[in-house]
Amino acid sequence: MAIGSPAGPPARATLHAHGPGELPFITPSDICTLLLYQHQGLAREHIVLGEQYISCFVPHTRRLSLLTRAEFEARQPKQR
Repeated sequence: MAIGSPAGPPARATLHAHGPGELPFITPSDICTLLLYQHQGLAREHIVLGEQYISCFVPHTRRLSLLTRAEFEARQPKQR
């Protein structure tokens, strides 16, 4: 069974959260899973929300960015 939407372009990003007491960053297992399924066209970027840090991973380029939650929130567009 294929995962994802059958029509339209891939989503800009997918995400999941690591809760209190869990690792604050993206894990090696997360990265391996994203690389394994990258050709299914699920999204261009994956974001992991930790309590204090945000991990942004782009499977196609294998680029990983780590930001504090404050840095990440400051970069987001303001709500109208």
